[in-house]
Amino acid sequence: MSLHAARILPADPPAPAAPSSLLRRLALAHAFCVETPLAPEEALQVLRDNSQENGAPLVGLWRSRDHRYFRGTIRGNAFQFQRIIHYRNSFLPCVNGTVEAAPADPRRSVVHVAMAPHFAVLIFCALWLALAGAGAATMLTLWLTDPTRATGDLLFGCVAGTAIAIVFTGFLCAFWFEARAQEAKLRELLGA
Repeated sequence: MSLHAARILPADPPAPAAPSSLLRRLALAHAFCVETPLAPEEALQVLRDNSQENGAPLVGLWRSRDHRYFRGTIRGNAFQFQRIIHYRNSFLPCVNGTVEAAPADPRRSVVHVAMAPHFAVLIFCALWLALAGAGAATMLTLWLTDPTRATGDLLFGCVAGTAIAIVFTGFLCAFWFEARAQEAKLRELLGA
């Protein structure tokens, strides 16, 4: 099997899993529902019209601004995609969702959406934060055990602690900027 083999999704996959409670507690996941006046088939068609299949070439080196908004897959009543952007951003959320008929009115639909950073980005950030945190804890411990010997250790521990706070805050800002942009576009497209 080649590395580029396509993933086969079931015709009618289950609703997207809610982001883990740890990710929600750290504000690294976003889940919401969009109630739309569109029927489920119409809502799926709107998503198809504004997304392109994974593997489809972009318009070229100088992409036009009138391309589709999302890139991913839509199978059955479920979708998985990311926003197409004209800049690099590792914190771009992965969007998973399903479209279902509204319980009160089957002519309307409810779109369940869950967003989270890519798994590789989460692993990289967790490792970076763990290493920086271990360095800061080690330096602060050395300073606490012998404050006369380790004045540089305290300074390094404070710098490492500040770096952790800055990187985590930057990570949150980048993720939420993109998550809000994607949520706003989904609400706009679905007429909610």
